Amino acid sequence: MTDNTKTFTLDEKEYSFKDISEKAAYIVNIVADLQSETIKLQVNLDKNNVSIQAFTNLLREELKEV
Repeated sequence: MTDNTKTFTLDEKEYSFKDISEKAAYIVNIVADLQSETIKLQVNLDKNNVSIQAFTNLLREELKEV
């Protein structure tokens, strides 16, 4: 039989959700949500930076005749 107890690690120590308070579990979920949101924001920032480079290159091409 496998143990499906959810755990998380903080400061190199593993904790089980069954052993922590509801408030601690809530905070863990907030941190996880913020980490996920940070990754999404980084992806969008990367896409925007690539788009800026592409449009800047298009502008350079467009202005060659000026």
